[in-house]
Amino acid sequence: TQPPTTPPQSYKLTTPQTVLSVYKLDKDSGSTENLSEADKQSIGISGPATGVSGEYTATSTKKLQIFGAYGQLQNPEQSLDSFFSEFTKGASESDAKMIGTPTEQHPNGMDDGMIKCQVMQHESGASAPICVWSDESTVVAVSFFEQPAQGMPQAAQAAADLRKEVRVAGS
Repeated sequence: TQPPTTPPQSYKLTTPQTVLSVYKLDKDSGSTENLSEADKQSIGISGPATGVSGEYTATSTKKLQIFGAYGQLQNPEQSLDSFFSEFTKGASESDAKMIGTPTEQHPNGMDDGMIKCQVMQHESGASAPICVWSDESTVVAVSFFEQPAQGMPQAAQAAADLRKEVRVAGS
């Protein structure tokens, strides 16, 4: 006989007042909303799903933004890749462009998920790494804005560390 299988732990996302010890949640930032059916379909979430976003500032030249969703992801890697395709569309509609392709990173603390990063370059010449992680219940994009820009391995590790702070056990 097969032992009973335990369902995977589900997680939700929060926007704490402080993350990575130096970034403070901006005033009037940190929101959650129920996702529309269209958003759920494009991300690949079944059942109830919640979108989360927040903007954080450490100094006037060191900021980060997070946005993502939690629910039951059918295919975490596909959800992650769909986030990047949305960035590419969004960048082309603004004064920015995505450089290269999303590259899988292997920071400490990502054993139960995956993370890919890519650089977004603004028309001004400033660039910012964007990292997206996904697992069975969360998919989140993190943009780091600072000059000089962090390298992708550093950004991936910061995103993995951030994940430990914003991803909490759900019901």
